[in-house]
Amino acid sequence: MSISRRTLLRNTAALGAFAGAGLPHIWIKNADLAYAAGGEIKVGVLFSLTGTTAIIEESLNKATLLAIEEINATGGIKGSKIVPIVEDPASDPATFSEKARKLVVGDKCVSVFGSYTSASRKAVLPVFERQNNLYWYPTLYEGRECSKNVIYTGAVPNQQQDEFVPWLVKKFGKKFYLIGSNYIYPKEENKLLQEAA
Repeated sequence: MSISRRTLLRNTAALGAFAGAGLPHIWIKNADLAYAAGGEIKVGVLFSLTGTTAIIEESLNKATLLAIEEINATGGIKGSKIVPIVEDPASDPATFSEKARKLVVGDKCVSVFGSYTSASRKAVLPVFERQNNLYWYPTLYEGRECSKNVIYTGAVPNQQQDEFVPWLVKKFGKKFYLIGSNYIYPKEENKLLQEAA
């Protein structure tokens, strides 16, 4: 069975809004504030629209808004319209944390979709764990982290490398280089490749 990217994004957005609005006592401390007010469910959209990662995150922002638009066009969630609250964290982890807090505490969003880098995810994680809210992380990540407040939707390195590395070793031998930046994901990728090779 195959599923299109659009269907996956639409269903993920619907699940996020439903989980936040339908079961708010699980996700946030002030459950009474999470219920749809006036037929609206507020969700945060936290992708960089400016700065170094905007070139990637802008497409994630557009995909999230498109999914929300499509859900609303079919009647929303249990008749309630999803209202996106968009914030631009400007590719800065500290700003991600600040904006996440605004969305969860200030705007009372029932759930937030956002970020691309591991650094930004790690910056917002304490906000979602402290407030017991739900965060959707839409891209691959390095693994070795698990939180009940984060839905990790991307593959981890072993899911990508379990087949590739044995083929690489068989075809070219055990000596090869992995080139990357001095960053969380490449470091974890290197660790995994050393174990797998």
